Amino acid sequence: MLGPGNKYAFAADLGVDKILIYQLDLDAGKLIPNDHPWASITPGAGPRHFAFTPNGEYAYLINELDSTMTAFTYDASQGKLSQIQTVPTLPDDFEDVSHCADVHVSPSGKFVYGSNRGHDSLVIFKIEDTGHLSYVGHQLTLGQNPRNFA
Repeated sequence: MLGPGNKYAFAADLGVDKILIYQLDLDAGKLIPNDHPWASITPGAGPRHFAFTPNGEYAYLINELDSTMTAFTYDASQGKLSQIQTVPTLPDDFEDVSHCADVHVSPSGKFVYGSNRGHDSLVIFKIEDTGHLSYVGHQLTLGQNPRNFA
């Protein structure tokens, strides 16, 4: 995924639990490892997809394996992600197997949504002024194993 400003490319790598960060060399058509080459995630979390807020100040990562969402601040001048919070995407009383799949930030930049396969829901968080997330609720999808959504 390209970051805000199209200067950096980001790749969520489930196998190493990192977001890999590259500088874009558009003239040569190359990706160059960034000076800050990755953002580490909790081991075993399984980073899958992420999305930036419209203003480019924050990014949100959905973690497939441990059903969490991680919030980051983003320094566009350095292409650096700094983790600020990780929150569960499932209700406290849910005990079955579930894995996360997709994440989207609302066009207003005020909410972020994530899909829970197994729980068959979308989790909804409010994005606070600090980039931190506040739980709003869950919306059941009325279908099974939601992956991508728009």
